Amino acid sequence: IQFLLLNTLETIDNNWVPRYGPNAPVANMQTQSGGALGNQESEGERRPLPALPPKPIPSRDKFCTAVDSFFVSKSVKDVSLLLADMPSETRIAYCSYIIDRFITTMRYSEQRTRLGELFETLEKQRVLPVEEVREALLIHLKDAVKQDLFTDLPLYFHNWATVVKGGRDIFPASLQTDFLDILVDYKASGETIVKMLRDVHEELKDSENVEVDLRSRFRALPALLRYTPPLLSGPVADESWDIVKQVAEINSDASYFHCLCNMEGPKRVLMEISSTLRSHNDHISFVSAFFTFVRFDVEALCREHKEILRKLLNFKQVPLLFEEVYLTWLALDRTPENSFIDFCRVFRSSTTQKEYFEKFLVTFKKHYAPHNKKEAVALEKLR
Repeated sequence: IQFLLLNTLETIDNNWVPRYGPNAPVANMQTQSGGALGNQESEGERRPLPALPPKPIPSRDKFCTAVDSFFVSKSVKDVSLLLADMPSETRIAYCSYIIDRFITTMRYSEQRTRLGELFETLEKQRVLPVEEVREALLIHLKDAVKQDLFTDLPLYFHNWATVVKGGRDIFPASLQTDFLDILVDYKASGETIVKMLRDVHEELKDSENVEVDLRSRFRALPALLRYTPPLLSGPVADESWDIVKQVAEINSDASYFHCLCNMEGPKRVLMEISSTLRSHNDHISFVSAFFTFVRFDVEALCREHKEILRKLLNFKQVPLLFEEVYLTWLALDRTPENSFIDFCRVFRSSTTQKEYFEKFLVTFKKHYAPHNKKEAVALEKLR
């Protein structure tokens, strides 16, 4: 009787499913010798083990200590181990703090020159994605603009350029374009923008003659043309102050654009081209400024500036000029619409050198077509 009562109680406790006997589930069958163990296993099946607690996220101070050790030992082992235990948002936040720390603290001159080396090493070891590093950098830049750090830190732009220069593989020159766009969007003063361009070009002047990937080129002109000085509508606004004129001696794109705006005629422009367009980068800068100047008005370009266009097309690397024209058009927010396609159409119909256009199409399909399908279809129709 005692056994039957115990068996009945266990059946009730098991949601009226017999633990033993012919009606018991196969998974719960027990032998007489293993009854106690089987009972424990059944309890374990009904009560799953609690999940392991997540690993604690390393503190920011611990991360800073690991980064500091890199500049002494040249080893990223400690940094890598800490990054492996962090979610993406924490990695971005910590990296942004590190960037801010080394840019805004004057005594970290050596660390600034090698910070890019640290990030490049971590990226090559697939510990820290390059996208997260750049996002961390942009977060810092936006915070710096909001806090107007440039007033209290006169060397801020110099320090920023030093960090970028030390990590060219992970910090492309196009980040300078992003920074300038942020300054313009947040209504920074004209003096601040001029100082930014001056300090950046001064720090990076050794690399200005190096041919760069056009996708990562520093394009200052579109942002400068969007700039409107604070309180421009005020009665005391100085309309003679022109930011493009202020930076014409600093930035080559702005210099060519300023020259075009003050030209006396097409012959004057040809003289300027002949005297200045010597290097690869000179041609790229001029073609960007020139198409910006004519506002991508293809009809006016072909009607009034045939000689200039013909001279540009004598450049040895015409496909690169096509690519720069396209990227300039994108930087100007595709304004006017379809003007780049119109330019390509005119070029195709007016020249026998079809191979230039074909080479450009190869580059376009490789780098731009997946994200610009409308232009890809239109260009394919011109073949």
